[in-house]
Amino acid sequence: IYEMRVLVETYLLERAMERLDEDVLRRLAAKAAELDNVEELGRGLDIRRELYQLLYEQAGRPRALDLANQLRGSVGRYLLLQRVDPGHG
Repeated sequence: IYEMRVLVETYLLERAMERLDEDVLRRLAAKAAELDNVEELGRGLDIRRELYQLLYEQAGRPRALDLANQLRGSVGRYLLLQRVDPGHG
């Protein structure tokens, strides 16, 4: 799952980089600054997700973005399961 996620996110990133404009760059910078200043772990994870969502949306590939989000959720659940049950995996 993780390897598929890397492939899809790389694809989205490559396409997004071609389409970034000043407005999006300002919004990404604001999210990055917000992330740098957050103290609560849960809020930091939310901001990180929002930052990547904004970046990958710029690729203009909604199906690939949906797939990346599904894979991210699957990886997150797997990592959580490993923390709860270290013998898993």
